[in-house]
Amino acid sequence: MTVEMRPIASIKVTARIRDTFGDVQEMADSLRERGQINPITIKDDGTLVAGERRWRAARELGWEEIACHIWDEDDAAELLAIEIEENTCREQLTLVEAERAYRRYRVMLGLPEGTDDRSESQRAAAPRGDQHWTKRTADQSESVGKLPNNQRRAEKAAEAAGYAPGTLSKVRKIREAAEDEAEAPEVREVAQEQMRNLSTRTRGATEALKRVNEERERRTRAAMIPGQYLARDLPKAPEKTVTWHERLWDVVSSGRGLVRTAEELDLDPDPSTLRTEDLTRLNEILTEQISDRERLRRVLRRIKRDRNQKKGNR
Repeated sequence: MTVEMRPIASIKVTARIRDTFGDVQEMADSLRERGQINPITIKDDGTLVAGERRWRAARELGWEEIACHIWDEDDAAELLAIEIEENTCREQLTLVEAERAYRRYRVMLGLPEGTDDRSESQRAAAPRGDQHWTKRTADQSESVGKLPNNQRRAEKAAEAAGYAPGTLSKVRKIREAAEDEAEAPEVREVAQEQMRNLSTRTRGATEALKRVNEERERRTRAAMIPGQYLARDLPKAPEKTVTWHERLWDVVSSGRGLVRTAEELDLDPDPSTLRTEDLTRLNEILTEQISDRERLRRVLRRIKRDRNQKKGNR
């Protein structure tokens, strides 16, 4: 990679990951006082790869030329990695910037932009009719993004952007709501407001998506006709009560958790679900297990004793 002086006007700035630059004047003051310490990085055709803040500051100062590293490889993924690293080393990307980087990385890695069409909360907000309720599957088609290899590549892209995949997925859902003309205007307005907020923040994606989904649910409920309801309105099935009859048979059969179960049973004031036949047979099984375990223990001790004797005779 060589270093050349290039005219400021010849530098081509295309779509960038970072669109917040902080105080460019501070950078301009540094260039004025100390000169350019680090060259910006460009491709041979003048396209900017890294160093936009320095380029902007030099332009503000009226410089005609700027020192440039000339990147002579045309690996798109590598160029994107340089741009991200250049920015994250200085300051973490905002959530909106990181999602933009994540999206571009996914395209380069051959991954779809999103692995699901709607979030769980969106599916819950789909109105159902009393007489014509058709149960939908979460996703009718196998998502290529959920395959192990693609999942690893998605995690790599998210790591490069500086956030967890789940966080960036939330930002993506908000962005899609903000851009989707099929959304209710009120939902789009809330989503657009949240995107503006996240464009200056590194936290808050969960709360932002929650507000978008709440507005979507409000609009859905307002448009519902009598007889329609949301999935979340359905009564929840009561939790199944596990009786001592079921639990003891499971514990004794598996041989796991015997001591803990004995302690809990000893403190339980109502073992009434246990039949007398259960008590008799469970006692027999435990006695058999004790006998079998003791026999196995004797065999293992004999094997160990024989080995020790053989070692002693060597």
